[in-house]
Amino acid sequence: MNMATARKRRISNVLFFSACLAVCVAVARSFTTQAFRREQLVLVPRSSEDACVGTAEGRLNSFFGDIGHSCDDPQRQRPCQTRLSSIAIPTLMDATLVERCDRGCLFHVIISEAGGKPVNKVAISAFLRAFIVTQPQTSTIYIWSLPWDNILIPDITEDCLLENLSMKLRDGSWRRRIKVRRFERADLGTLNLLKMRTYQLLGNEFRLLRSMIRLSDFLRFQLLQKHGGIYVDSDVLLLRDLTPLCNSTFTYQWSDKDAENSAVFGCPKKCRFVNDYIRCAGTAPLSYHPLKWRRVGRQCIHRWPVRLPTMVFDPVWLKQIGSDLYDPAEYLFTKHEDFVKAGANHTQVGSRALVFPASLGYHWHGGFASIPGMPEPDSFFQRLHNLACV
Repeated sequence: MNMATARKRRISNVLFFSACLAVCVAVARSFTTQAFRREQLVLVPRSSEDACVGTAEGRLNSFFGDIGHSCDDPQRQRPCQTRLSSIAIPTLMDATLVERCDRGCLFHVIISEAGGKPVNKVAISAFLRAFIVTQPQTSTIYIWSLPWDNILIPDITEDCLLENLSMKLRDGSWRRRIKVRRFERADLGTLNLLKMRTYQLLGNEFRLLRSMIRLSDFLRFQLLQKHGGIYVDSDVLLLRDLTPLCNSTFTYQWSDKDAENSAVFGCPKKCRFVNDYIRCAGTAPLSYHPLKWRRVGRQCIHRWPVRLPTMVFDPVWLKQIGSDLYDPAEYLFTKHEDFVKAGANHTQVGSRALVFPASLGYHWHGGFASIPGMPEPDSFFQRLHNLACV
């Protein structure tokens, strides 16, 4: 069979699929409104949900108040780093938790094989190990994937020494804290599903991956509206317990722009911001890119989420883009690509928190694809991954 014949057959298959999908549009629409009426992801009964949210918002506002204006200037981040590491973060970690409200937090992440390749085992192990060791054993993370994905959870203790293994990683109990769920086709929307299936049949992995990235901006809103908790991108390495922020509504700043970043996005179930934004933006994925939030939501959002400083979750980003020049923070490396390189800095690291003393997590950008299958042993990625064993 020559290439022209093969291409004609492929196009014929796409057209046939499109026709079949069009016939099912009415049925798909009927399921769309039911898409998130599935298993309830509830950790414990709440005696007073509003009171829990109020307490959490109080902790968030206190944290934001402790930071003050120290992080306002993207060219002078030393005061920001000092304030966060010496006052704001220690105070947040010592904040009083309410037992009936703070027994655990739901986390959500979207992981897919949409690019056509199996999920990077090293990267997903690092992401999950960091979650397990930093969050309390009552917290659970849900991995959401596409209907046709087959996400497998690796043994995240595989390269750890048993004699020094963290109690949270022993006896395999950590597996109960990781749940894998597939989105249903109705969750994705008929048009989005058609596009992704078309790209899949045509073998256009780049377009398929781009469609999934855009769609994830929309799906994280849907997940938080239905279940609440904290959404995190899969290339965010958690460094500290986020329980004090659970049940509050927050994002963090997009580098030096007047915009939100939803790589870490907290919101209690059916919070007002998410409800209002979905009502305003509809179901078009492009309307959910964080750089468009302010324009899309200007008519219907009256109270925006607390926007934490960039350094809280993205401590290298400002330096990466050329900011933080005049009174810079201290950095062990200044480019995201150096995260996986040996020799970027030979400073001895005895604690994961010491690498980023002013941060709750590190967003390394680039997704799993930016992590090599065998990271260099002396890289900060590998050193942090090893430290998460103990």
